[in-house]
Amino acid sequence: LERWGPVVTVPVLLLVLTFGLLAQATPARAATLDVCPGTGTYTTIQSAVDVAASGDIIHICTGNYNENVDLTGVGGDITLEGDSAVIIWPDSGTAIFVTGGQYPGNITLRNLTASSVNGVAVDFSTGIAGNLVISGSSISDAEFAGLYAGPVTGQVWITNTDFAGNGWAGANLISERPSEECLVPDNIPVAISLYHVDATDNAYEGVSASTTCGNIVVTDSTADDNESDGFLLSSTELNSRVIVIGSSADENGDPPQGFGSGFRIEANNLTMHDTSATGNSADGITRVGL
Repeated sequence: LERWGPVVTVPVLLLVLTFGLLAQATPARAATLDVCPGTGTYTTIQSAVDVAASGDIIHICTGNYNENVDLTGVGGDITLEGDSAVIIWPDSGTAIFVTGGQYPGNITLRNLTASSVNGVAVDFSTGIAGNLVISGSSISDAEFAGLYAGPVTGQVWITNTDFAGNGWAGANLISERPSEECLVPDNIPVAISLYHVDATDNAYEGVSASTTCGNIVVTDSTADDNESDGFLLSSTELNSRVIVIGSSADENGDPPQGFGSGFRIEANNLTMHDTSATGNSADGITRVGL
């Protein structure tokens, strides 16, 4: 394990990178569409999405929304932003999704709770051509995965978000950044960043994150009490790195799956410090060779 500079340097650098990317990923405020039954311009989230243009922000007031929100028609940068206690939980199917191939823009989700009684809670499995940014949210209690996203050709940034009690992985993240971005060893981009993420009591991995090019950074995050691995992290490009700081993956491998490591890592370069991986049914850290 290689230490990457002074302990304080990495978190500060990550915060700078995070805020820099959030500024880039947040679309221009072309319009803010207000969703609030009884008082807002729109009574449902989908009705606002249906008229949204690229760059718009859909602001959602507190409440329960029994909807399947399809973002496909926007065709460009879109933000769903909730007040406190915004819950999207349909009677059937996925809460938030895209269809019909790779989504051509950035998707940002803020301050939302999403779930599904018989599917994936948030499904971007057809891919995203831009960035995926999720903050202040809970994606939990879905029958299958909480979040399935990828391939994402931009960057994935998830902050202050939990994935709990899902019937498959809490979050399954796949990044496919252009290989030419990883040709210079000292200038490798961040592909996936998890900051203050909590993945607990999921039926398989807490978080599965893989990339073909770029670094995976996990900071101040936990993946405890999952039935398989806590964090399954794979960065297969030889110059790229997995970086884990101030995090924990404890007590994973619970029945009925009953087998899992705290961290299962496939990467040519690995940096870890101030991190725990105790009480897992397999190893604390399993290193898989490229």
